[in-house]
Amino acid sequence: MSYGLSSRPSRSRCRALLAELDAELGEHTPEIPAELMANPKPEMSMAAYVRGAWGVLHPAQKLVWSWHLDAICEHLEACSTGQIRRLIINVPPGTGKSIITSVFWPTWTWSWRPWSSWLTASYGQPLATRDAVRSRRLLTSSWYRERWGHLFHLTSDQNQKTRYENSLRGWRLATSVGGSVPGERADFRLLDDPHKTDQAHLSDARREADLNWLDETWSMRETDPRHSVEVICMQRLHSRDVSGYLIDTIGDYEHLVLPMEHERERACVTSIGWGDPRTDEGELLCPERFPADVVTRMKIRLGEFGTAGQLQQRPVPAKGGIIQRRWFRFYTANELPRAFNRTIQSWDLAFKATDSSSYVAGQVWSRLGSRCYLRYRDLTRRTFTESIAGIRAVTAMYPEADEKLIEDKANGPAAMDVLDSEIPGLIAVPVGRDQDKASRMHAVSPFIQAGNVWLPDPEDEPWVEQFVTLITSYPLGASNDDGDAMAQALMHLFHGTTADSLAALEEVHGGRKDSPTAGLF
Repeated sequence: MSYGLSSRPSRSRCRALLAELDAELGEHTPEIPAELMANPKPEMSMAAYVRGAWGVLHPAQKLVWSWHLDAICEHLEACSTGQIRRLIINVPPGTGKSIITSVFWPTWTWSWRPWSSWLTASYGQPLATRDAVRSRRLLTSSWYRERWGHLFHLTSDQNQKTRYENSLRGWRLATSVGGSVPGERADFRLLDDPHKTDQAHLSDARREADLNWLDETWSMRETDPRHSVEVICMQRLHSRDVSGYLIDTIGDYEHLVLPMEHERERACVTSIGWGDPRTDEGELLCPERFPADVVTRMKIRLGEFGTAGQLQQRPVPAKGGIIQRRWFRFYTANELPRAFNRTIQSWDLAFKATDSSSYVAGQVWSRLGSRCYLRYRDLTRRTFTESIAGIRAVTAMYPEADEKLIEDKANGPAAMDVLDSEIPGLIAVPVGRDQDKASRMHAVSPFIQAGNVWLPDPEDEPWVEQFVTLITSYPLGASNDDGDAMAQALMHLFHGTTADSLAALEEVHGGRKDSPTAGLF
């Protein structure tokens, strides 16, 4: 419809044109049923929905139902109804977590809240795309359309594998950890398996990059901070994986923990009144699918650390890692000797001179006979300049510390260049040829086990509890800096730190078959 420059429609014609335009726009404006909008509620529980929808996607595979699937469904249902806004689910691999959370949960919610928007992500785009496609296949199935086809349909102009919309403006976007999400904000955010298993074990840098994306991108993608929902679903891989980071740093998450074998001291109870129904220690999660012999094989294949994390949902074995808590001895201020044979400083510095986000560990150790005493410990985020100031301050506090150990990597050489002319006794500690710091911890573990390592009484120094936790979770704890500095100090006090001695020790300890870190580094 067009008009020349000389023609001007009358007012009545303008009103008619506007009416036509309103009618045309109205044809494309979604109409949400008033009763659905006023009181949205599901026609069936999510557990019943999963049982009904299973055969659509897996017609040849029998669904083995278990109480833990009821638990997952119950908590996801609470998220959709507004009872829970932030939820972390930790459950072993292969127990149905991805298909329940990433396929059935969004489609079930669309059956009664079809206008909701969804942002889903996994560690890799293929995994995120797979589950988005499975959801779309379910949405377009005759089973689903017969029940809820009268409410909405998928639009033809936005119907891709990774992004599709429905006629009531609900949408789903599937992306990957580290991927961009330009301008999108969702009512529901679902992060399923945020870490690739081997990378979470092997690479601190990869894991920290995942956490940076979580903070800088993912956390900003909610439509309404008061009401939007976030769900994280994964098996535990590291003390500082996404689950550990959010629980320790943010804390405001409902936490559903479902270990493969029941641990009564860690029995999970949540705010919606749910509790782990198991009563016997070691009772299996789903013996119908994972009987005792299968779980035993899994534990052998995963090893002690993998079993603790992926199966039991605590990334450190119950008895500890390389070092066990019960091995340490503790001294009060009155019990500390007045004189020592030898006193040293030990420093584990950050990797970059400009890095202000990494921890720097500084310790003072003294030896008397066969005993070593930790007398000072500091674990702080420091820049390079602050690290230099810290070494100067500790040198002034402990002038008897004749030797200052600084590892010959990261920004250690730069620190030594700055301090060499003013502080005597700086020692560059060579890195072992395999560059596996865990081998040093193995080398000093017999001395700790023998009761030769003494720490301040936790009642005198509250930081000791954190220190012991970090040491006993090494090398899969939230921070390895304390462990690196301690192992470096004890290696020097008990063995010396020449390159030859390190190489010899690594021949013995670095390749041990029974090492809990074998295969991780």
